[in-house]
Amino acid sequence: MPRLSITKFNQLENIDIEITNLIVFIGPQASGKSTISKTVFFFKSLKNNLKDYFIDCVEKNINENVLEKLTKIIRKKISGFWGSAEYFNEIHIKYFYSNDIYITIKKELALNCFFSSNFEKKIKSLENDIAEFLSKITQQYSTYTSSKKYLAIREEKKRFYITIEQTLADIFSDNTDHLFIPAGRSLISMLSEQLSSVHIDKLDDLMKIYLEIVNSLKPQFNKSLSKIILSKETLETEKFDKKTAEHAQKIIENILKGTYISDIDGEKLFYDTNKYVKINFASSGQQEVLWILLMIFLLILDEIKTLTVFEEPEAHLYPETQKEIVDLIALLINTADNTVIITTHSPYVLSSVNNLLYAYSLGQINKSQVSQIINERLWLNPQNTQAFFVEKGKIESIIDAETGLIRTEAIDSASRIINQTFDKLFELDNN
Repeated sequence: MPRLSITKFNQLENIDIEITNLIVFIGPQASGKSTISKTVFFFKSLKNNLKDYFIDCVEKNINENVLEKLTKIIRKKISGFWGSAEYFNEIHIKYFYSNDIYITIKKELALNCFFSSNFEKKIKSLENDIAEFLSKITQQYSTYTSSKKYLAIREEKKRFYITIEQTLADIFSDNTDHLFIPAGRSLISMLSEQLSSVHIDKLDDLMKIYLEIVNSLKPQFNKSLSKIILSKETLETEKFDKKTAEHAQKIIENILKGTYISDIDGEKLFYDTNKYVKINFASSGQQEVLWILLMIFLLILDEIKTLTVFEEPEAHLYPETQKEIVDLIALLINTADNTVIITTHSPYVLSSVNNLLYAYSLGQINKSQVSQIINERLWLNPQNTQAFFVEKGKIESIIDAETGLIRTEAIDSASRIINQTFDKLFELDNN
């Protein structure tokens, strides 16, 4: 199982966590929740950075030391995620993709990267494979005419790129896609008709990637979710889980209180057959949650295996709606054995997760009756779920080891403090 170890990074110290299907971080602002989730995403997405680099090597016939290049990629990536490493006094992070494949990042005087011997061995082997491939195709098609040679080499490269992707998936023990949904999403919806003029170079890397994904997905939503499901059923030969997709559709439209459609006239939220509001005039909650819902819908529809990080999915949402967003995230986890990391400030999110954990446990004893209360597609396995309270750079598990549920006092901590203050005032009033 993948594992993140942080000895020192920013405000975080002595953190060691395994990457399970669901990890929830709750705690005050600026406590380190986002830093942990971004760090996991950082290491998971290095696979794609290397894939892009190796493809570039093939296209441009580049020959350089891959591990030195990876160190440069990591340094640049840190700047894109957190700003220049020079602002951090000390960094010591290790990420285990498997027992013998890991990367260590350390900064004392300068930022350096260290790779496990098995990682180095496999990367250098792939580097040699690329060199051999380039030599082979040059010789193999040397007698072809220029146009025929170009087409033949293009086809060979396409097949080889699949091999590169498969090899990296093996090295990183990871065949998943990666998606980071940052906080502050409502700005994307509010500026929906001005996004093309936004200078994305001014944004951090995670927001850039998110914005690019949103812009690329809009054309897919030129019709309602029900029609998208119908089109997939009608036009594609491969079977898919239609009932789960329809379940997701129902949750999404209940949260949005309408149907989202993006067409030539812009993004609209239809609350009746012919009545709509432009998305930039919708409520803050609808704007904040819109692309969380739509991205989850596509991941569920196409059964794409992903690691998805959700920053504050409950933002601007009523407590009942927070429960529904947790249901949708649980549906995503169970669709393709997906991994989800949530950072939150909401006890309602913890309570909603707890209900789904409890349903799983009771469902092992009385499946039919529990299913009538909570759909089995939403149950969360306690063995694959972690929850942590993050404060002052430290983390503490808030899962009860015996029950597998989130401890009640962790959920109610804010309420308890508020109630204690009220009790003191009440006692003063009665003296």
